[in-house]
Amino acid sequence: MSDNVQVGLRVDRDVYEEFKQTVKERRGRWQGTGGNELENAMRHYIRFGADKPLPDMIAEANRRLERIEGAVGTAESDGGTDVRSAETHTHAPEEKPDHHAPRDKKVAYLVAQLRDDMNGIPEELPKERLREIVKDEYGFRSDTAKGYVDELREKLGLVDHPTVDHLLATPERRTEIIEQQTDDELETL
Repeated sequence: MSDNVQVGLRVDRDVYEEFKQTVKERRGRWQGTGGNELENAMRHYIRFGADKPLPDMIAEANRRLERIEGAVGTAESDGGTDVRSAETHTHAPEEKPDHHAPRDKKVAYLVAQLRDDMNGIPEELPKERLREIVKDEYGFRSDTAKGYVDELREKLGLVDHPTVDHLLATPERRTEIIEQQTDDELETL
């Protein structure tokens, strides 16, 4: 983790308010994102300078885009939208959502991570595995982590194991275990 410093600068109120409003529009909120966006603006200033004309910056961005498109290829879009849900993805997103990203994006990322790590979701899974991935990926406090574990459990469709407290199971596996127990009990009668 990098060293962070608190900056206390005086800037024009109108510029500050416009920057704050722009961040709110682009990121959905100011709280928790303003510092990151100010840091990004500083990086942009360092990289491109204050006096670099906008046409030069646009030309450089276009050159970079052409290089990227040349490497990965391009395809025309029909103007539609991506309707795949996070649950239908079979691999982890390219980039881990940061701590300030919406919860559903972090949960989708964690689900994908679990699926990748375990080559799918097994019929039985230790509850601790869900806690571990939340802690390992985001290091949340216990109360926050519990909320994420509950959401992961729901997204994965896991229920309490009928005989082992520390395990979760798919509903199908739970039913199978209960039916087997019932059959075993009937045989002993």
